[in-house]
Amino acid sequence: MGLPMQLRNLTFRSGMELCVKGVIQSSVIRFAINVGHSSDLIALHFNPRFNYAGDVRTIVLNTKKMKPGKKSREAKNSPLRRGRTLR
Repeated sequence: MGLPMQLRNLTFRSGMELCVKGVIQSSVIRFAINVGHSSDLIALHFNPRFNYAGDVRTIVLNTKKMKPGKKSREAKNSPLRRGRTLR
């Protein structure tokens, strides 16, 4: 199992791109990438799920401070694959 990675104090503004590259472990059931000011204020929560809580090959997108009644967005049939390079 890999160790959690955190990058802090990076300047990230609207219109900028965040590029992530790595290999998704073949045993992973999910992982998350959070972008925000703190753990309590997440602007983007990117959560690919390979087989977790009934979600298979699904990407869940939401925020930490979601307004009441606002739902997460889900994309089924994710192109991400376990054991393959993430780009």
